[in-house]
Amino acid sequence: MPDKIQTYQELSESTIRHFTHDLDAWTGFLETASRMYKYNYADQVLIYAQRPNATACAEYELWNQRMGRFVRRGSKGIALLDNTGDTMQLRYVFDVADTGARERSRPVNLWRINSENRPLITSILAEYYGAPEVASLSDQLWTAAANLAQEYLDGHSREVHGILAEIDGEEYNIDAGERWFLESVTVSAAYAVMKRCQLEPRDYIDEEDFEPLFEYFTPETAEIVGTAVNQIDREILREIEITLRNHERAQQRENEVALQERSADHDRVQAERGLLDPGPQAEGNQTHREIREDEKEIPDGEPADPVQQDDAEREPGPAPAGDRGDDGAEDGGTDPEAGGDGGRDGEPESVRSDEMGGLDEQLQSAGGRNTFAGGSVQLSLFPSETEQIHNIDEAESRDNRPFAFSIPDAVIDDFLRYGSNSDDARRFIVAEFMKEKPKEDHATYLQKMYHGGYGLNTDGGKYSAWYAEEGLRFSAGISAEYRSDAQVLSWTEAAERIDGMLMAGIFATNVEIAEALGTERRKIAETVWFLRRDLDDQAQVRYLISVADLGQYPADAAMERIAERISDPEFRHRLTDDLRTFIQDYAENRDLLRYSYHRPEELLASMEELDLPIRTFTTERTEMPAPSSFITEDEIAHTLGAGSQIAGGKERIARFFAEGHTQKEKTDFLKNESGIGG
Repeated sequence: MPDKIQTYQELSESTIRHFTHDLDAWTGFLETASRMYKYNYADQVLIYAQRPNATACAEYELWNQRMGRFVRRGSKGIALLDNTGDTMQLRYVFDVADTGARERSRPVNLWRINSENRPLITSILAEYYGAPEVASLSDQLWTAAANLAQEYLDGHSREVHGILAEIDGEEYNIDAGERWFLESVTVSAAYAVMKRCQLEPRDYIDEEDFEPLFEYFTPETAEIVGTAVNQIDREILREIEITLRNHERAQQRENEVALQERSADHDRVQAERGLLDPGPQAEGNQTHREIREDEKEIPDGEPADPVQQDDAEREPGPAPAGDRGDDGAEDGGTDPEAGGDGGRDGEPESVRSDEMGGLDEQLQSAGGRNTFAGGSVQLSLFPSETEQIHNIDEAESRDNRPFAFSIPDAVIDDFLRYGSNSDDARRFIVAEFMKEKPKEDHATYLQKMYHGGYGLNTDGGKYSAWYAEEGLRFSAGISAEYRSDAQVLSWTEAAERIDGMLMAGIFATNVEIAEALGTERRKIAETVWFLRRDLDDQAQVRYLISVADLGQYPADAAMERIAERISDPEFRHRLTDDLRTFIQDYAENRDLLRYSYHRPEELLASMEELDLPIRTFTTERTEMPAPSSFITEDEIAHTLGAGSQIAGGKERIARFFAEGHTQKEKTDFLKNESGIGG
């Protein structure tokens, strides 16, 4: 493995060196990166080096378990360097062209900008990134990239100037260095986002626009430029993705309502004319089939061309006879949602989100560069196509229901009341919603409060929830995370729903509402206390002086006194100023704190929000009935999938299970690996 790791490290380094003297290599990378915008810069470099035309990449488990797609025989994974653990390791992802679909597999849909939803994108670019609303899309994207480049420089100026100063030495000019960075990052980020929005960047950006880049382009400066471009593109493209996804869901709900109304009108006409009822089963199947087909037909692009493989001499092995799915992509191309590389008509390819947590939606690009054929992992390390298909079909058969199944409102309300998996959740949520803030801020807060999954037993059966990036996923049965027919409530919709429940007095009890702000203040006080405690000895003399006199008290008593003092605006503002001073100095000297887990910026934001205008809620509820809950299959899978929680445990378990031991041997191994309380 060390030899392979070294191979891919060298591949990454040589690819980056190639960027620094070849404009085609750099723009080719930007095109790949535009589709891989959810990956970091280092991963983007290796994906470009091995599979520049990749369109949608994810790990093997996600393709199988979440998307219901099998990885084709003979496929080679794209190796990425993983340094999140104690030692460097390789992890592998597969492109959608390496996968095949079954009848009920989830489609891999890419978002697309079209004439209908384009005004939405124009609006958010103007609102969030200062782009002129009357400008063309290309000008808006350029302005957004330029503004975010300036923001990035403001936050990373020392790092940028440090690297540039090493190149120029004593002759380094700060103004010239900033000008170089802003011009280089802006043109590169704009090129990438234009490409992802299916504009042809070369129609708007000339080679001369890239000339400043090569004045300081070295492997070191390529990293700071590439990292900045990565963060800027991710910011813009994720905002576009979320906007389009929410718009599409709203349309889908409207279509479902219209379909239900047509069905009701049809039943009424039948009854008035004395016609025979065709029966609920036939009608139900027809309705569900129509909705499912509509969902697949949302993308309006042509099928993408086959994605170029990483070895011109190797073609992906065909699936065994009878194993191919009917997804229409047997040639290795993506489902008919991608739309290829797009034309030069300037119509951006807007698309719907992939709706998979770790799966990065990408748009196919034409042509490949720097193809690397060596060292990729073969699919032989994973189950065969036949085994994968069997597992996928077995998972589907456990809990099969129509796509259009709807979760009762009362059940969703109960998930919001009980299922956040955070301590004192209702009190903290009430305190958050008491503040007069935009609903988008409330939605962001909820996404932090609700995590993992939750199961509810109801009179109507079992229901499961899984809290994902795109929203809260609900499903009947014992799992929701990977259900293709799960009902999704966006975080903004959840915020609106909770706000309505609070106004109606049905979300929390009267005691919880009365104590909400006090609970929040005590949490802030606890954070302040531990921050103060973990200051370096010398730092304790200089920072957070407004609470220094409480050092003689036991922790609980000190926290209670801080909470009381926070109620006083004068003290609160003094403490807030102390925090600002500390945060400013801490940015320059990380040794001020003994431990780095603290988040002083979040603490400062919480303090500042205490000055916001407060809304009041009332309720006659004195108690909430205890819910009947259960642990979902999603939660079990995530817990087991994490291994034994001991370093290297996941890999040891995988190796042991691959060796063909008996069930008892596997059981004993897991018991020993997990230990007491594991």
